[in-house]
Amino acid sequence: MDLGRELKDLAAQNTMRKGNYESATSFTDSVRDRGTQETLMEGDRDVRSLDAMTRILAEAEAQYKAEPNETGKLLKYVELLSKTEDPESENKAIELLDEAHKRTKAFRFRQQVGQIKMKQLKRMGRSLLSAVRANPNDKELMADYRQFEKERAQEELSEYQLAAEAYPTDLSYRFEMAKRLFELDRFGEAIPVFQQARSDPKFKIDAALLLGRSFLAAEYTDEAVDTLKALLDSYELKGDARHTDMTYWYGRALEAQGDRPAAIKAFSQVAMADFNYKDVQTRIKALRSQA
Repeated sequence: MDLGRELKDLAAQNTMRKGNYESATSFTDSVRDRGTQETLMEGDRDVRSLDAMTRILAEAEAQYKAEPNETGKLLKYVELLSKTEDPESENKAIELLDEAHKRTKAFRFRQQVGQIKMKQLKRMGRSLLSAVRANPNDKELMADYRQFEKERAQEELSEYQLAAEAYPTDLSYRFEMAKRLFELDRFGEAIPVFQQARSDPKFKIDAALLLGRSFLAAEYTDEAVDTLKALLDSYELKGDARHTDMTYWYGRALEAQGDRPAAIKAFSQVAMADFNYKDVQTRIKALRSQA
């Protein structure tokens, strides 16, 4: 029994020495293959230092060039290029994906091209919005931003249309399509797409709300009222931010329908939940003054 205990103690000490646990200050210090593990961890951290990025990109590029037709190596290299958020690197990734798409005809490569382009557009949009906020009185800058937003929505719509055609059973692409149509004020086109998208439980609530708003914007007020009332009746989390938003748009639909008392009641519920919500105070006062 004594020998057995001693054997266990010696085995534990041996493990500690082999793993470098005695001198390590953290688990990462005790990893055997330090070089490989550090490279992997740098990749998981989205590569924050320029030196690390340069090294990892060089390694990924070398692996890709050694086997240019190996999909995994291509996608890894493209992923790293797109992580840089450097336009030159992103454009290089787009070129590689275009070549792969032409060679294989696989839509996944064309889809990734669209994803990179949409990411670039969002980044440009954030920069323009920051400039607008810094110069709120610059009307020309505001006009440029609005024009850019329309062009961005149109480009994104084209990408999601392609994805919806390639994956007709995935309703997430149809939902994103409908959202862009809504942004472009193409409400008549958005309505049937939102109707399709709301059959997916993941988008049921958001699609129904935007459907009701689309009916309202397209001047189908009765349909807007019925759609938003059905949504409110089925929504379980009464009083949360989404419920407040639904109630506000329900009030807008009732106001457009001419049902002033019901609209005042809906807006009053919004005000009691969030007194500073949008223009609800102004609308309540205006409707009450008409009584």
